Amino acid sequence: MLQQSTLLRKRRAVALAHLHHERGNQSRSLKQVWRRYAQPELGICYHTFLRYLKDPS
Repeated sequence: MLQQSTLLRKRRAVALAHLHHERGNQSRSLKQVWRRYAQPELGICYHTFLRYLKDPS
């Protein structure tokens, strides 16, 4: 079972992606969303960010 803090990070990562990601727009790509918002706020690497988006739980 996942810890509460991991679940909160996952939910926040998904929320950031839904809020800022725009398909087809390179300045709002998932990598840019991670670079501008997720990495500074959550302190997670890009691959972890993608894994959280695949399995939001």
